[in-house]
Amino acid sequence: MPGLLAVSQALIVSEADVLSPLAVGLVGGLGMGLGETTAYLTGLAGSHAARETEARGPPWLQPAIDRVIKWVSWLMTRYGLVTLFVLAVIPDPIFEFAGITAGATRVSFRRYMAVVVTGNCVRGLLLAYVGREIL
Repeated sequence: MPGLLAVSQALIVSEADVLSPLAVGLVGGLGMGLGETTAYLTGLAGSHAARETEARGPPWLQPAIDRVIKWVSWLMTRYGLVTLFVLAVIPDPIFEFAGITAGATRVSFRRYMAVVVTGNCVRGLLLAYVGREIL
């Protein structure tokens, strides 16, 4: 499941006390990484539709959306895979924009998955070891 969901992160934290934190972190990270294929595929499919029409958000929210998209696009253009890795490690919704951008710009799916799964495994390990210490 995508790593943004609090459920996936809560499961990693709670199970690290019962099971091996290393195994929980790695398996949880792998699951979160595989769940991020949806962002990549959305960008890949959406790039075709975006050429024909431009989707707009609510008028009051559009300036903020445009700023985030512009910032993530700049990061992806300048730092590419490093941006994906850092955003995969940090639990935030901004990663979704990076994943969509990666799909839209046709970043190699293998590279995308390697970086995203690695970043999510790092996040999973951090969550597991922090969860073990807290619980």
